[in-house]
This record gives sequence, C-alpha cells and structure tokens, in this order.
Amino acid sequence: MKLGELREKNIHELQELLLNSQKQLDELVFKKRAGKLEKFHEIQRNKIMIARILTILRERKTKI
Repeated sequence: MKLGELREKNIHELQELLLNSQKQLDELVFKKRAGKLEKFHEIQRNKIMIARILTILRERKTKI
C-alpha cells in the first residue's frame, strides 16, 4: 500500500492495519526461524509498512 493510500484512511482503519501488519510480521519472523520462509524481503517490506503507519498516526496526534 502506498503512502497516499494510507493518508486517506482514518485513525481507526490505520490502527487496525497496524495490528494486522504486526501480526503478519510476527508470523513471518516465526517462519524464518523455522526455516520455512521463502520470501525474506517480505519481512523488510512489512517493517516499512509498520513504520509508515506509525508515522502517519504520530503526525495526526500532533495536529490535534
């Protein structure tokens, strides 16, 4: 998901997306440790998505 698409979402949608991304990251790390992960770049991509969501949430909290 691109940054512009994330900025269009409201706070509740972003928080839900953040929780889902964190759960997915946990699953990917678990698979990596078990040796069953084939696409290692998915971990980095997920971390970047989490950072983007957190950045947008922090921006909105400081504006209020």
